[in-house]
This record gives sequence, C-alpha cells and structure tokens, in this order.
Amino acid sequence: MCRTRRRLRRRAVAGGLLASLIATSVPGCVREALLVIGHAVGAKPVAIAVVTDDPLAAANPFSAYADLRHALALELGRPVAVDFCLPFQAAPYLESGLYQFALATPSQFSRLSAAAAPRVLAASADAAGNPTRSALLLVRGDAGLQSVADLRGRPIALGKVGDCRTHHAAVCLLGAQGVVQEPGPLALLTPGHSLTHVDDPSAALRDLLSRKFDAAFVDAKFWATLPTDAADQRISQSQFRILGRTAALPDALLLASPRADEATLRRVRDFMLAAHQRNAKVLDALQIERWIEPPESLITTCRETVRAADRGLAPPGEPSAP
Repeated sequence: MCRTRRRLRRRAVAGGLLASLIATSVPGCVREALLVIGHAVGAKPVAIAVVTDDPLAAANPFSAYADLRHALALELGRPVAVDFCLPFQAAPYLESGLYQFALATPSQFSRLSAAAAPRVLAASADAAGNPTRSALLLVRGDAGLQSVADLRGRPIALGKVGDCRTHHAAVCLLGAQGVVQEPGPLALLTPGHSLTHVDDPSAALRDLLSRKFDAAFVDAKFWATLPTDAADQRISQSQFRILGRTAALPDALLLASPRADEATLRRVRDFMLAAHQRNAKVLDALQIERWIEPPESLITTCRETVRAADRGLAPPGEPSAP
C-alpha cells in the first residue's frame, strides 16, 4: 500500500510540473522540467531540441510535436522530450548531452561551436529523396541585365533573415561576382547598401515588378508554385528571368550530441529515415517529407556556405549561371 501511495504521489508531482509547463511555456525551462518528470516516473527521457531563431514561433511545442514524441517513445521504450531552444543554447546543451539530438537548419548547424561537435545523422529531402534545392536570383523579363556582376550597386531583395538559401547562399552568390564586398553581417548596416530583406517572396516579386528592386531571391520551391503564364494580374514565371542560382541546401538537419550513446543514436536515426513510410504523421509538424542519410559533401557545403556568407566571401564551387 505504501509503495502504491508513493507511486501515485510521484505521478501527481509529475502531472503538476507538466501542467505548470504548459501554462508558462518558458523557453529553456521545458527541457529541464521534462527531464525531472522522466526521472519522477523512473525513466530517463531522450531529449530532442528544435532549434529556433524565434521563441514565439515555438511557444507551445507540446501539441505540435505530440505525434513525434509518442511514436518515438514507443519505438525506444523510453519517454521522449521534444523541447525548443535558441541557437546560443543549442551548443552547450548538445556538448553536455542534456540534449541528445537536435533539429536545426543548415545556418544554425554551421554556427554551432566546434566544442559541440554534433554528428549529422540525416538531412531533410523531398518525396523523391532529393535533399537540396537552390534559391533563384530573378530579374524582370525586360531587364537588360546579362550577368550577376551587372547587379553591382543595384537594389536587391534577399529573403528572410537567417534563411539558408535566400539569405546566406544568396550573399555567397553575390560575393562570388563582386556584388557584395562588405563582410556579410555588416553589409546590411552600411549606409546606402543595396540589399534588403523581404520575408514574403510574393511581396519581393511585386516590388521587383514595380522597380523598387532590380533583382530578388526566391526559393526554388516557391518559384515552382507560380503559374507559367497568367492572363490576370497574378504573378507568373513569364514576367521574370532567372539570372543565377545559389548553392543547393536542405531545409533541416538531424544532429546528435557527441555524448549520445550509440545504440540510441542508431535507433533514432533508423526511425527518422523510415518515418515517411511507417510514421508519416511525425513529419507533418516538422514540415518535412522525409529524411535521408547525407553525403559528407552536403555537410561540407552547408558549413562553407554559411561561414562564407558571414565573411562576405564565396565558398569554392559557388554556382552563378542560371
């Protein structure tokens, strides 16, 4: 009877902690409390971080990642805690092993400290298994521009700040042609700069047509959604010309802490690689169609592109032709 009461008391404490977490949802606290909950019920959770640049975008990770938590917990036979953290938190938590795994963009991954030394287990891919795509550098169809280098000194729309394609890879492409000569982080702070971030690609293309910009970067996935031609006032591909393409990068990477045990690492990796066939629902919240094992060349491209963009340089092999 005493043992039963102690068990019920532990579960009540755990339930109270969880309810408090849902009510407050404080960034950086979810992980610690979920670990306490796991130990309270006698099991060690597997902690997975979703790295975000915007804490408000992941203010309530419980419902969004419920399918992933439940399915992976069944696979591992252990509780799974899916937490979110800011980029500066990811490195020390991965290094220490408090997070065994993390989901991050190529930009976030490339900025992790060397001490964190995460292992890349998988890269996101489309339904056909293609892990990468480019951003396209567009100009108006009637523009007289013939090369990327012709854009020197002209107003150009980049995508959302931190986007690996329409920001970092875009700066690399411009740097390769001498269009951007300032160090990457300072380029947008220089008086009279020609680069402007526009979060909405449709807005960027409308501004391009109105001649606010002479060129704009859009993700190839967005470009594919535009009609080839349109008789009404809708934006269409026929109104633009592709002047260049950036390096091709994936949407996300699955990382493992250097302290993750090999058996759990293999099981999590195998679960993720087979999720599109066995547990497609777990990928919905991540907006990922499937995971694949990344070649080392892809990991190198991710690192070099982002780091080169931060220096305002171009990595080796940076493409420029349409």
